[in-house]
Amino acid sequence: MRLAQLAAAEQRRIVEGARQLLTVLSMLPIIQERDEARCGPTLARLRDEFPVYTVLGAAGPDGVIWCSSTRPGTDISDRPGFRRAAETGRFAVGGYVVGRVTARRTLNLSMPFHDGEGRLAGVVNAGLDLDRLA
Repeated sequence: MRLAQLAAAEQRRIVEGARQLLTVLSMLPIIQERDEARCGPTLARLRDEFPVYTVLGAAGPDGVIWCSSTRPGTDISDRPGFRRAAETGRFAVGGYVVGRVTARRTLNLSMPFHDGEGRLAGVVNAGLDLDRLA
């Protein structure tokens, strides 16, 4: 029982760390201003600093990734975490997926961000590397 409690506490810590990272990413000017030229390289450097993530990215309200630590252009509008974050306006944990770009087992975590008038401007995402966590 104690081992299960420790594992659960560690999982909560990892998800909370992801929530904090995504909160900060959602506030960055390169995300808020949709600076596509600088955004991808910045997210790639951040992903290198946090190897527990397979990918970091930002999608527009339509679910198309416009900034990515790997490559933009992927449509994630069908992913439960993206939909939940966009619909509720809150941090969301998606389900288990195999990444479309990375082909790695991941748990997607999503955080919406808004424009100056409070409208949904997009969703930032992090793919938690399940193989690394195992």
